[in-house]
Amino acid sequence: MRAVLDTNVLISALIKGGKPRKLMNILLGRRHTLILSEHMVAEFTLVSSDDKIKRYVDDDDIGSFLGAILSRATFVLPEGDVQVLGDDDDYVLAAANGRRR
Repeated sequence: MRAVLDTNVLISALIKGGKPRKLMNILLGRRHTLILSEHMVAEFTLVSSDDKIKRYVDDDDIGSFLGAILSRATFVLPEGDVQVLGDDDDYVLAAANGRRR
């Protein structure tokens, strides 16, 4: 299975247990592929540096989580101009349609 996750799901997996973390652990397994783009990583980095997030995790936690993701993810170059009602998350859908770097 190939999956593209929104930043909110990645942040939830970082700071909480439960279903988001379980999903992340499954996707980081050998049988599945987590799809990322540079834009998605940049947004994750920006959001995870917010003080609201830092109440739950420190820089080491963020670095370890990001390192695990980056070591297993497949990076894509988003293709096409995907628009769903002008949603700010259209870049996530574009990544799902991207080609490997």
